[in-house]
Amino acid sequence: MSDSSDSDPFKDSGFEYVPNDYDTDTESDNSVSSILDADDQQSEAMGNFSVVADPFSIPDKVHDVWGQLTSLHSDQCIESSKVNPNQVKNMLKHIHVPNNEQFHDYIKCIYEKLEMLKPDGTFDEEVILSKAHYLTKDFTKVCLKKAELEQNLSKKSYILCDCVVQGCKMNSGPSTSRCDWKRPLSEHKLREVVANMFSQDDDVDDEVIVSETDDSEIPDNVHDVWGQLIAPHSDQCIESSKVNPNQVKNMLTHVHVPNNEQFHDYIKCIYEKLEMLKPDGTFNEEVILSKAYYLTKDLTKRCLKKAEFEQNLSKKSYILCACVVEGLAVD
Repeated sequence: MSDSSDSDPFKDSGFEYVPNDYDTDTESDNSVSSILDADDQQSEAMGNFSVVADPFSIPDKVHDVWGQLTSLHSDQCIESSKVNPNQVKNMLKHIHVPNNEQFHDYIKCIYEKLEMLKPDGTFDEEVILSKAHYLTKDFTKVCLKKAELEQNLSKKSYILCDCVVQGCKMNSGPSTSRCDWKRPLSEHKLREVVANMFSQDDDVDDEVIVSETDDSEIPDNVHDVWGQLIAPHSDQCIESSKVNPNQVKNMLTHVHVPNNEQFHDYIKCIYEKLEMLKPDGTFNEEVILSKAYYLTKDLTKRCLKKAEFEQNLSKKSYILCACVVEGLAVD
């Protein structure tokens, strides 16, 4: 597919799109992927192939969200497309979208499963922006424009994917990424984002709580201490509550406490195992502060106050947990 300079949609965007044309046959692309996947040859590969530029990387949150979105479908799409799994695994890591028939078919399959590529062969911009919420609207339009005239749906999907990956990379200096994590989102939009990220297997309550805008994070020491506290009990509580394990794993990573019955039961189970929730249905402030020692007394009292009148112990546990996560999140 070719574009004249006069109609180039990148002309006014400040972004120059250069498609991958160096690896258009399957055999050579597999060789590149194999080399890149081998740690002991990686530095040599970096020097010989224009697949990766050392100063560039894809933001971590793009990895996280894309992984969430594709996790349910990737194995099936790998099988149907016969793509090299290493090429899928390394796409964001090496900032390289393989240009071969198998990968084209794989990414088309993914876009179809995510309902980003409609049955009529056009992309659904609204679905793309709601699910891949790290993309800006303007940049998404640029990439959709680049792909729109391609009739082969697999190649069309590749063009979109490659454009997006190149646009999302950022360097070690001031960010040049078109992936936007600083955009203020409305409460409605935040709920929509969380629903798309976390509810492909599970329903998300309409009252889902998102503690911060999406550039917030939880301090590392909280991750470490909380992980140590729940480690002996988490598997048992996951089993008894039937919660989606990914929701447990991602609670602090995504600064999001899922508001659904299964997660309510899970966090109640954890609090009981840690003896933070007493048999009489009240919380033990002294135990909470001694075990979760990253908490301040003021934040703990405020969150206990918020939860105290809830009679349902699972919901009560959720209210406390959501309040604490919100209080710990930092920009």
